[in-house]
Amino acid sequence: MEGRGEPGSVGLDDPYLNDVLWPAESVYDGTWSSGPPPDELVDFEVMREMGWTWGELQRTPFYVRRFTWDLILTRRQAEHDAQERANRRSERG
Repeated sequence: MEGRGEPGSVGLDDPYLNDVLWPAESVYDGTWSSGPPPDELVDFEVMREMGWTWGELQRTPFYVRRFTWDLILTRRQAEHDAQERANRRSERG
């Protein structure tokens, strides 16, 4: 399979580009404002954080996947907020 960004990897009318790649770029650069991220992105992030394979993710009950994602987001927000506070303190000297 060709890598992302290589000529011919996906066409401009490809649903994968419109439904997964462009939304993912928007989420990662902080400009996403269209509701929840695509399921594919959530699945990827949960697998990445938990070290799960696709098979492990598929065998995980939906409820567990849901609260895992919610807790990942909560932790990320807390880490971001803590970093912001630390940055403000260091700017004040």
